[in-house]
Amino acid sequence: MGTDKPKVRRDVLLNARQCSEAIGISFNAFSKWGVPIHQQEGKQNLYLLRDVLDVYRRRIERDLRPTIEKELRAAAAGSSDDELDPFLIKLQLDKQRARLTEAQAEGQEMKNQMMRHEIAPFPFFTFVLGRVANHIAGVMDGLPSELVRKLALKPQQVDKVRGVTAAASDAIAALGDEEWVAARYDEFLEETDQ
Repeated sequence: MGTDKPKVRRDVLLNARQCSEAIGISFNAFSKWGVPIHQQEGKQNLYLLRDVLDVYRRRIERDLRPTIEKELRAAAAGSSDDELDPFLIKLQLDKQRARLTEAQAEGQEMKNQMMRHEIAPFPFFTFVLGRVANHIAGVMDGLPSELVRKLALKPQQVDKVRGVTAAASDAIAALGDEEWVAARYDEFLEETDQ
């Protein structure tokens, strides 16, 4: 009964730096590609993702054509046809183009999600947990001295507190270990997969 509005597709705009990083080429190389500028914001040119992918697709096709033709020639050498079938060439190019375009679009969408803080790469969590663990472990290391000053503990009591806090500090410091984080992530995946 609700009035669902149709989803409006927004075109993704990227600056030249984002385009070159996403494609994996230098900024200068991207500027020579001739992608049409969609709009300008200040001194920055913005490009439509679909235009970038279209130019990328054409470049990939141009680069892949000789390889595919060579493979088809080798395959055709075993057949009776002397000439390559243009349909097969186009089909192979279309398959390669679709695969590469899909991978490129997925990579860019992941980058966009990261920029919107919707997702984060796995190494980020190891980095953050390591920082937090080191900070907490440092606080735990200073705890016995703090207790001596504030509670006037006896040396035997301080040694017991020091032993407990040292063990806790070691356990906390282990939280930043990449293998520990990866193992917890695997456990999480197993539990959520059921």
